[in-house]
Amino acid sequence: MLTPRYYQLEAIDSVIEYLFDHSGNPLIWIPTAGGKALIQAEIAKRVYEFASDQQMIFLTDITALIGQNKDELMEQWPDAKTSVYSASYGQKNHNGELVFCGIQSVYKQADLFKNVSVIFIDEVHRASLSEKSMYKKFIDGIKKNNPFVRIVSMSATPWKLNTGTLEGTWICDKIVYKIEMKTLFDEGFLCPLLTPPTSTYADTSGLKVSSTGEFDEKAMQELMNNDFLIDTAIDDAMKFASNRNSILVFASGVDHAERVRYALLSRGETAEVIVGETDTDERKRIIDDFRNFKLRWIISVGTLTTGFNAKNADLAIILRATQSSSLWMQMLGRLLRTHESKTDAMVLDYGQNVERFGPVDMIGPPPTKEQSKEAKRTPFKICHSCEALIKYLDKSCPFCFIEFGGDTTPSHGTQASTGKLMDGERNIQTVNISRVSYSNHYSHRSKNNSLRVTYHHGLEEIHDYFDFETQGWQRARACKWWATMVSPEIANHCPKHLQTALVELRQFGMKEIKNIVVDYTDVKKTSGANLMGHKILSFGLA
Repeated sequence: MLTPRYYQLEAIDSVIEYLFDHSGNPLIWIPTAGGKALIQAEIAKRVYEFASDQQMIFLTDITALIGQNKDELMEQWPDAKTSVYSASYGQKNHNGELVFCGIQSVYKQADLFKNVSVIFIDEVHRASLSEKSMYKKFIDGIKKNNPFVRIVSMSATPWKLNTGTLEGTWICDKIVYKIEMKTLFDEGFLCPLLTPPTSTYADTSGLKVSSTGEFDEKAMQELMNNDFLIDTAIDDAMKFASNRNSILVFASGVDHAERVRYALLSRGETAEVIVGETDTDERKRIIDDFRNFKLRWIISVGTLTTGFNAKNADLAIILRATQSSSLWMQMLGRLLRTHESKTDAMVLDYGQNVERFGPVDMIGPPPTKEQSKEAKRTPFKICHSCEALIKYLDKSCPFCFIEFGGDTTPSHGTQASTGKLMDGERNIQTVNISRVSYSNHYSHRSKNNSLRVTYHHGLEEIHDYFDFETQGWQRARACKWWATMVSPEIANHCPKHLQTALVELRQFGMKEIKNIVVDYTDVKKTSGANLMGHKILSFGLA
């Protein structure tokens, strides 16, 4: 059984309070990887205390979520009497006190459920708001037996491409709780995303937009599915993939996915394709191999954007374009879960999506027609040190804590409308190191002390920063460096405090470093011999 985090408890309390004090249907806005399944399970437990004689139904259109949500609930509530009604899941039992349903199987079967108190809808942004939709037909059928049934919804992206927010619709009266994605990044609950510029991309400026507001599917596939772009993009991606374990590729179509797979296989990689028609057993085998590090690449077409939980995924290659901020967020969400095998995750975008939507923690519902007249995209930039996509006005990076000083202007543009983030090849060099020093560094932005390691190359000083005292990915990154670079006498014990690290380094020292491999693509001089904008890629030990 897991103990809910503070924001999960706040979300649970907000829903329970709303159910008792209001007559409408509440919605929780929680980022992907924020733990919606646990929140749903805990709400159900509390509701059961007051309505144990009534059923609760858990609706979704994604087979994988049926099992995930049921397993999460059983972990939190082992005595719960559950059943599953879903043809794709292989079970049709409506007699449980808590019934996990596939909407495709039950939308004509509302009469099977006579006494329902609450209907939970996970990933509610996927539900059609049409009066003729499966969700509407099923819920109207349930209301014939209980007109007071309540709907509790959850989503990381509670909006529609054409109509905007779900708040105020028949499926949701009020968003009762929201936690900002940036907050979860800052507190280490989500894995930070790096978005380095790519050396190639597909020009989507000429793509037609369909009546749904999305790019025309056929035109988008024709644009992305050409051998030159595939080979160029894969060659570019391979430069970044060398230190990544588990890689997702989002392709534009089935033929496109097979071509991408061939390109990877010809380069000695292991890769499999998952499409909507992939057999259930075959899909399970592929995903299990991916989770267990037996398979490095999965290429997905129209799948794995929701209900796919492989925490080890640390690189996403986007070989498609979308106008849907919801779909874009769902793709990025596959990387957001923290895992012991990674300290960050990387997004390589070849469809101009980063430029279209901006920083992931600033994406929200599309503006209404009235709002769009005045709406302007918030400027953003790439951190010169760690390559995270951050707000333009940030004076220091919230991920690596580097201070930008007075000039916050990035070297390659500030707004999504200006096109690519950066052109040309990356400037990667091997630098011989004469000595290494370390000291305490205080960040005025984060109010944290970190270990500053300085690599000396003649008069040039190359800095790196490690935070041992902040839980989450920052400490994981520091401990990974510590285990690799310090003397063997202390390598197996990662210090919890900076002062301990400094004392042990002074006593036992570091391994001798012959050289480092540095990416100078975004470098610029600061005061003295200091550099800013470099990224240390690897170390050569003597």
